[in-house]
Amino acid sequence: MSLDVEKLVVGTVLKESLYSDSGQLLLRRGSYVSEEVYKRLRRRSASRIVAPPPVSLDSYAAGLPGSDASRHGCKPYDDRQVQRLQQRFESAAETVTDLADAFNQRKLKSAQGLRDLAGDCIDDMSNDMDQVLSAMCEVPEDHRLAARCMRMGMICVAIGMEMDLPKDELIRVGTAGVVHDWGLFSLPPELRYIHPEMTFQQRIQYTRHPFYAHDLLRAISNVDGSVLLAVLQAHERIDGSGFPSGLRGDPICLFARILAVADTYLALTAPVGDLPAVVPCDAVAYLVGQLGKSRFDPRVVRGFLQSMAQFPIGSLLQLNDHRQVKVLRSNGKQYGRPIVQDLMSSEILDLAQHDLDIVKPILRHDPSEYRLKPEFRRLMDNRDLPEYLHKDCFVRPEMVDV
Repeated sequence: MSLDVEKLVVGTVLKESLYSDSGQLLLRRGSYVSEEVYKRLRRRSASRIVAPPPVSLDSYAAGLPGSDASRHGCKPYDDRQVQRLQQRFESAAETVTDLADAFNQRKLKSAQGLRDLAGDCIDDMSNDMDQVLSAMCEVPEDHRLAARCMRMGMICVAIGMEMDLPKDELIRVGTAGVVHDWGLFSLPPELRYIHPEMTFQQRIQYTRHPFYAHDLLRAISNVDGSVLLAVLQAHERIDGSGFPSGLRGDPICLFARILAVADTYLALTAPVGDLPAVVPCDAVAYLVGQLGKSRFDPRVVRGFLQSMAQFPIGSLLQLNDHRQVKVLRSNGKQYGRPIVQDLMSSEILDLAQHDLDIVKPILRHDPSEYRLKPEFRRLMDNRDLPEYLHKDCFVRPEMVDV
């Protein structure tokens, strides 16, 4: 079905994705058609665009594949598929930017576009979670809040899938992950992240952003109550150390507990201001170590480990035979034995099937990554990670030599 660009109405939300005659995605379904989006579409497209046959949202309610093999390591690694998924991720981030702008201008009237984003993510992950996470890792890190929101939603969905949540709950937790920090869009850029230069008053303003997001979301139709609660509680911690209300224990809902783990991982692995990124495996060690302080829900951390593994997808590692490899896939409950690719020969190795050990991570330089203190690297060996679930490995990320 062809549509005339001139007939698109500014201020509406697309019910279907729009493509050019050549098949290039121009605008995802769920996108808010603002004046800027309309102008951008006019510049990038011909006068007529194509909409694919409608897809029923009822398909989102279908059950997920019953085997873990459908999500981990079931198919050969496909560079072209990862590239396609990267393009979809970048397009989705643009959609989030448009929806967030409409949200903060109080022009977003329905949550359907957000549900569509979460549903698309779930469909991709149901087919092959590892390749979706790999594509997410390969997209260059930037400081766009929208891209971080998409990463947050994807990791929340991945955790939820490993916890065997039903699909309707996956849609809600994915939606909550995407929107949980939208209250930050109303703050100046310098107040959107905690940093040492913040004054006391600025920190107070920052810690109130869950209230801003919650109040604005309440005005939008079709926003489930569980999403509202998760957004309000996303920065709470089980030990009472979180904000904005300092809740402790049972009052914190499951979705908020999932958001807490995903948000902490992203906060550690992305550079913020003058603070460097922590190498991914050390960020995992931090999360595991916090279980000894009862800061995170053990069920959620286990779901995170099963989806991201001890050495998350995209990590660069050195083996004991001096080969340098990149993690392509996790390997079920063998958290420390991922499936990797040799950076020189492109050979793909299942470390669970080879007598090879991981010696250390390789630090990236763009953006720069750093390690935790040496005494907290005991999780870097290849013993079974769960035996460390209750050991205390808390430490602030610091710049130390490899």
